[in-house]
Amino acid sequence: MRTPLIAGNWKMYKTIGEAVELVEALLRGLGDTSDREVLVCPPYTALHALSPLLQETPIALGGQDVFYEAQGAFTGAIAPAMLVDVGCTYVIVGHSERRQIFGEGDSLINRKLHAALGAGLRPILCVGETKPQRDAGEAERVVVSQVRAGLANVSAQQLLSSVIAYEPVWAIGTGDTATPADAQAMHATIRSTLAELYDATTADQIRLQYGGSVKPDNVDEPHEPARHRWRIGRRRSAQGRQFPADHCVSLGAIVLGVVLQPQCHALFDATHNNSSTVPAAHIRRLRATGGQAYARPLRPTGSCLRALRPRAGAGW
Repeated sequence: MRTPLIAGNWKMYKTIGEAVELVEALLRGLGDTSDREVLVCPPYTALHALSPLLQETPIALGGQDVFYEAQGAFTGAIAPAMLVDVGCTYVIVGHSERRQIFGEGDSLINRKLHAALGAGLRPILCVGETKPQRDAGEAERVVVSQVRAGLANVSAQQLLSSVIAYEPVWAIGTGDTATPADAQAMHATIRSTLAELYDATTADQIRLQYGGSVKPDNVDEPHEPARHRWRIGRRRSAQGRQFPADHCVSLGAIVLGVVLQPQCHALFDATHNNSSTVPAAHIRRLRATGGQAYARPLRPTGSCLRALRPRAGAGW
């Protein structure tokens, strides 16, 4: 049985002090997570400070990227052993921002994935097409190519330690999101590709994820039967007001119910039964700034944290 993974990529947000404050708040409110895994991937600068806080807790620590060499003159890079040394168990490879902004190709990503596996890290391989590729009818070809190239020379046993995240580039931070049918179709394509590369039994054991403008009001839409998705929550009222959908952002910026990206530094309730309470001043500031960044981080509320607790009918 595949274990659900709740993960948050913090991207380039949070100083060390802010990261510590957020993790401490998450730990205070986190409930039973025995039926799922919880993961945070903060900036490198915060890893050392968070590692001791997360030891012997339900929250795992991950890196946002890794280099394929063990050491050397690679300015700005981080080695797999460095991530392991600081307490990481997971690492993201091939994120669309690394592909699009930093020009990383499939061959480089494959080398990073092998380096991560060789160090005992569990890689999260990200794949996804751009808007022009989707419009041209190339989405499936692109994703299959990324999966095949990213997993080149990866054994079935190594694959079992990996996660594959389908994150269409056009849906990350844009407000657009793939329809359930789109995501279901791509997940089916990825799983059938894994079955071709390995076998049906192995393919069925791999966790497939979806990310890309996952919002509180769309997270409960099914994207694959029994899919072990990134669990965010659902949009709720705040003092009787509904936050517009465009005040919520993509999966990569949402950490366990706390929105971190500038366009939506608001707290939302992620439970089915309770309404979140957000101070009126925060709502006014959202309206006045069009949802732009707050000068200080907001803290997660209990209602946000309750989303992580097991719930009947959660639809994993």
